[in-house]
Amino acid sequence: MKKMILFRVNAGEHFGSGHFERCMVLARMLRKNYDPYFLVKGDNRIGEILYKESFNFKLAVHGFDQEIVDIRGLRPNLIFLDIMKTPIEFVRAIKEYAPVIDLDDAGSGSEAATLTVYSLPLAKKMMANLDSSKYLIFRPSIEQFDKREYAPKIQRVLVSFGGVDAVNLSSVFIRISKIAPTKLEWIFARGRFNQNRWVEGDYQEIKAKESLFEEIAQADLVVTSFGMTAYEALAIGTPVLLLNPSEYHEKLTDASGLFASLGAYTAAHKSAQDNSYALAQSFTEYIKDANRLAENALQIKMRVDKQGAERMILLIESLLVSGRIEACPVCNRRMERALVRDSEKNIFLCDHCGLMSQQYFDPPAFVYEKEYFGGDYAEQYGKTYLEDRENIDRLGAARLEVINAIYKKAQKKYSFSGANLLDIGCAYGFFLDIARDSDQWNVEGVEVSKTASKYAREHLMLNVDTAGFLEKELPKEYYHAISMWYVIEHTAKINEVIEKIYTSLVRGGIVAISAPNNRGHIGRFHRAKYLAQHPADHFYDFSIPTMKMFLKRYRFKVVRVRVTGIHYETFLDARGIQADSEDGKRGFLDNGFFRYIYGIIAKIFRLGETFEIYAIKK
Repeated sequence: MKKMILFRVNAGEHFGSGHFERCMVLARMLRKNYDPYFLVKGDNRIGEILYKESFNFKLAVHGFDQEIVDIRGLRPNLIFLDIMKTPIEFVRAIKEYAPVIDLDDAGSGSEAATLTVYSLPLAKKMMANLDSSKYLIFRPSIEQFDKREYAPKIQRVLVSFGGVDAVNLSSVFIRISKIAPTKLEWIFARGRFNQNRWVEGDYQEIKAKESLFEEIAQADLVVTSFGMTAYEALAIGTPVLLLNPSEYHEKLTDASGLFASLGAYTAAHKSAQDNSYALAQSFTEYIKDANRLAENALQIKMRVDKQGAERMILLIESLLVSGRIEACPVCNRRMERALVRDSEKNIFLCDHCGLMSQQYFDPPAFVYEKEYFGGDYAEQYGKTYLEDRENIDRLGAARLEVINAIYKKAQKKYSFSGANLLDIGCAYGFFLDIARDSDQWNVEGVEVSKTASKYAREHLMLNVDTAGFLEKELPKEYYHAISMWYVIEHTAKINEVIEKIYTSLVRGGIVAISAPNNRGHIGRFHRAKYLAQHPADHFYDFSIPTMKMFLKRYRFKVVRVRVTGIHYETFLDARGIQADSEDGKRGFLDNGFFRYIYGIIAKIFRLGETFEIYAIKK
């Protein structure tokens, strides 16, 4: 059975026809290997077009709530949205069934889509995975048309205001053709959804065919409004002049930086006539220098790529392979909102529980070998992992003290014997070494790095397996403590990991986790900075409340939280307080008293850049 690709598109009425036309281009190219299905809102004649081309479709005559029901019933493998302004609630809901590609969306739905692509400029800059005119979707037949010869004077003018022409700009330009002093050959193309009455004049009317490529190539000038016809003329090489139906379209024109424009049409009202005469004067002036227009057209043609449809097909096929992404692993809801988008990934924030998730389209393979613990570590901390052992041991001893205290209480309550400790992602084994030397714990570790696990075995004589945690076979209800020190954020399958931890612990056993805090001082008050320095290999970023919610979901009871990574320098840096060149101090705030006060405040409001959390299995 072929995989279904659902196209949700608006067309006709005040939506125009360009969105529908480009979805049809993709559907025709995809139908050999896939099953395109259209859910269309707008002009009912769309159904006739789809029926003639044997596409499965449904006309969307109700609201988005009913469309969600329809999509759930269809169970598509991918959803392609081209509806201009999509509500975020709609996109979140349909992502439950399939990945969502959102094209040129000026609505809030673009914040939740799996992949956002902007081939056209918007008046307001939107966050995008891909933002380039290289994703403009043309009919493949445009490759046959490449204008290279230009008349010395503008004679033949093609006027086409799209499939709908909602404000009847065609009639406006018919009036302009009468006012303009220059005698020209006028061809007016009527779009397939254009039912406007046109005034009489000396012009030829043609009905728009599947494409106007031949007419565009034969014309000396194309007059249209901002939209696909304008870009088609640029791609072919014909000079273009715009007359826009609104100031909004004029802003889009300015944002593109590609088109000359007469401006926006101003309709007549009680105190003034329309601006037809002014437009006619501007038009006459514009067409005087045909050579300049031809030179500009040739230069701009080089900037318009005709392979956008092929690129979009590759994106569709890529997401069909990767499939849908599960709901939030902490709260199991669809409340995501994009914080970062680029060509490789998204970083989403769950608006319900606060989890940040970094989602790659093609997840890279991260290597945790010698350089990771050497040069990479030193770049961040000023020394290699091995050189930093004294500090790591100090932290490990404090963590073990907390675990021991919890263990004593749990042992009394649950009456278990033994003390088996597993450290997941144990690196060079420093924490295990401390725990073993305490003579209280039987220790073992698991570490993906061959370099680090070999050191733990050969230098510290520890029982450490070289493997991923999910790959390692573990006995059920055997361990009394399992630790993960700055490991969980590197884990793509956190639900599977926490489930395995739960089944491996005895009742009353301890799970101890440290992690970066996405609601620390930087994450809370300087989010742009936090995101700019976000590590590529962190799949999930928790806050303390988020981690509590996550552990509670898997039947753990949180018994201790430690706010760590409290850096007073972060507070001073954020306020731009620089060190004095003589004594290195940062003014009156840089003293022990204020550092102490900040430490108290940071603990109360959990502003540390990291945290530790300890929980027991209920």
